[in-house]
Formats: sequence, C-alpha cells, structure tokens
Amino acid sequence: MRAVVAELSTPRYLLTAAAQRLPRGAGKSAGWGPGGVLSLVTDVPVPPLPRADGWVRLRPELSGICGSDVGVAHAKSSFVLSAFYSAPRQIPGHEMVAVVERAGPGATIAEGGRVVVDPVLSCAHRGFDPCRSCREGHPNVC
Repeated sequence: MRAVVAELSTPRYLLTAAAQRLPRGAGKSAGWGPGGVLSLVTDVPVPPLPRADGWVRLRPELSGICGSDVGVAHAKSSFVLSAFYSAPRQIPGHEMVAVVERAGPGATIAEGGRVVVDPVLSCAHRGFDPCRSCREGHPNVC
C-alpha cells in the first residue's frame, strides 16, 4: 500500500526542527526534505486484522490532515508525546471517511459499509484493561 509516513525518530525530528530555523523558504518544506520526518512510501505492508472480535479493515476515501499532523511534520509538537503514537512509523491523516474492506469476526458493520473514523486510541484498542475513563464510557479522555 502507498502512504505518506512520518518517521518519528530522534535524528529525523531534530533535523526537521533545525531546518525550520533556516532562512524563510529554505526550511518550510523541511519535513519532506532529506532526513526529514515525512516521506512517501510505496511498500507499506497491509496489517493483519487483530485477533479480537469486532475489528474491520478500512479503505480510506477521504482523509484530513489536522493540526497535530502538521505539528509532527514540522517538528512543532512535543517529541515527548511520541510514546503515545501507535508506532515509530506513523501514517498521518487519522480523520477520515472510509469503506469497510474486510470485516472480522464479531464486527457490527458489513463489508462495503461507509464509516467515519473516531481517531481515539483507548485502552481497548491497545489491549489494556479499561481505565476509569473507559469504564465510565469516556474513551476520549483515556
């Protein structure tokens, strides 16, 4: 699969942050430059569906780039928060409309169904026991 990928490593982050300090124009595309955070990758493997019930694989139709994605691209977000990303290699554009490409066991939506993605990764998505917020029905503050 083809995707824009953010490589969240310390050297790439520091190079991108340093390039932002270059004279006007020279560093504005630093996230895309050599050694920068962003790159276009053509061979991202399609991840397998988790073994837990209720998961689906989506085919994005429209994706938005939000402020946090732009912050990552220009090394303006705190690198300390990278521990909360799902991997050192992140695909920006978590706000999307998609079609269910494959429905796993226990899924509540059929293949071909259209969905809007809630980008919150809570305890359930990470395989943890539910925290207090998740138990009380507020995964947005997990």
